Amino acid sequence: MTDLSPAAKDVLDAVQFEVNAECDARWIAAAAIRAVADQVVPVEVHPEVYEDCCQYSDVKTRAGIRAAILAIATELEATTSQITFNDSSTEEVIRLDKEGFHYKGQFIADAGEAHFLMLAFLKQHAKAEQEPPTDDEGK
Repeated sequence: MTDLSPAAKDVLDAVQFEVNAECDARWIAAAAIRAVADQVVPVEVHPEVYEDCCQYSDVKTRAGIRAAILAIATELEATTSQITFNDSSTEEVIRLDKEGFHYKGQFIADAGEAHFLMLAFLKQHAKAEQEPPTDDEGK
């Protein structure tokens, strides 16, 4: 997992208890944090209309608190997305991320080879899903 602040880690850990996919958990956590910020420290529409400096100071303090809360959400949303394909034992076989195509932990730079490996994986798993269960598997 990428380096996160302690606050972002706490929120992400809480969400991952219920959600398995890290990417989904990050987006859910970020959305929850943004919702909290909107409820606890809503955007002040016209902070410049306050008559005395004390009221304006309070607005600036609240704006700072809101910015700190939203920074956690932004940190969670800024993470790199990836797609993984696993075999039946949940071992990662293919990973697509910002660097490119990875097969069984090896980066595959050649697009033709990556295409071949992806098709082979998909055909193998499509065939496995179409086969009827044997007597041993049905019991």
